[in-house]
Amino acid sequence: MKKILLAVVFLIATTSMGKLFAQVAEDDIQIIQGAWGKQKRELVSIAMDLTAADSAKFWPVYYKYEESRKKLGR
Repeated sequence: MKKILLAVVFLIATTSMGKLFAQVAEDDIQIIQGAWGKQKRELVSIAMDLTAADSAKFWPVYYKYEESRKKLGR
């Protein structure tokens, strides 16, 4: 009886820990993507060296692409 009770407690504990680690991993992903996204935008801006007219066309497309890419990354 003790072994069954111990097994049930262990199973519940490991299941709960898995959910906790999944939440931590999701938070880490959001932090990293937020930090990297800002740096990446700066690098793209420097590399593209767009005029004001081209910039107005490019950045909305770029932001849409980045949102789609982030969803796939998750």
